[in-house]
Amino acid sequence: MKGVSYPVVKKENSERVIALIRAIVQKHRVILRGYHSANSNIISDRGVEPFQFTLNYGYIWCYETESRENKLFKTVRISQVIDTGKSWEAEPFHEALPTDIFRISGKGQVPVTIRVSLRAANLRWKNIPCQKSTSPKEKKAITSSTDGSAVLK
Repeated sequence: MKGVSYPVVKKENSERVIALIRAIVQKHRVILRGYHSANSNIISDRGVEPFQFTLNYGYIWCYETESRENKLFKTVRISQVIDTGKSWEAEPFHEALPTDIFRISGKGQVPVTIRVSLRAANLRWKNIPCQKSTSPKEKKAITSSTDGSAVLK
């Protein structure tokens, strides 16, 4: 793949990620063979137009041709990536939607306030890679409480 560096991902996931990168570069439709959906609890094949990875190649944004929706697919839940050789047909509709710290994506985001232990608040910053470079405004959203807990807004 000229001009595309190989990603650093877990070995068992690298073939799928590289196949998806190729499909994005070539603007090809693919079949996500044997996708394990946590949402529907079903294993099925999905016809998609992959167009953007999230941080560390853990998820990929795809336009699903059957539902005509942009969806986020977890790359480790894909059994195999099959390139159809067909070009994208829905590129104007490709849109990566906002994703919150709980990895819930969509246009209808709702602000919440959560009371957690101080340890949980610290682990939130440590264990969620997409939040490591947090804005000062967001860091100020953590306040400590008199009972030793933290409030996340």
